Amino acid sequence: MLYFFPPVVEKVKLGAKDAPPTLTHEYDLVKLVALSLIVGSAGPAFLSTAQSRLNSALNAQKAENAVETGKTQVAQVSESAKAAVPGAVQEAVSQHIPSADADTVKAVAAATTASLMSSLEPQVQVARDQIELGAEAAKPAT
Repeated sequence: MLYFFPPVVEKVKLGAKDAPPTLTHEYDLVKLVALSLIVGSAGPAFLSTAQSRLNSALNAQKAENAVETGKTQVAQVSESAKAAVPGAVQEAVSQHIPSADADTVKAVAAATTASLMSSLEPQVQVARDQIELGAEAAKPAT
C-alpha cells in the first residue's frame, strides 16, 4: 500500500547562496500508522475495490480499442472499394465493349466510381455511427 499511497513529507532545505535547495522525502509516522491500521482492517474490501477499478479501466480500454479497430476496418473497406472499382470497371468495359476508346473507358470508370462513392459514403457513416453508439452503450455508468 505504501507504493500507492505513500505517507511522505517533502522537506526543502535551503543551502548557501549559490547552492541549490535540497529536497528530502521522509515518512510521516502518524500517517504511516494510520494507513497501516486502515489497510489492515479494511484490506480485503480495499483490495477487491482496487481490483474492480483496475478491471473496469482495462475493460474500458479494450472497448475503446475495439471501437478504434472497427473504425479503421470500415475505413479500410471503403478505401479498398474506392481503389478497386476503377480498375475493375475499366477491365469489364474493355472486355465487353472492345470498340470503346480509352477516353470512354476512363469516363465510364470515373462515373462508376463517383456513383459508388455517393452511395458508399452514407453507408460508411452509418457504420461509424453504429460503432460509436455501441461504444457509448458499452461504457460503464459513472
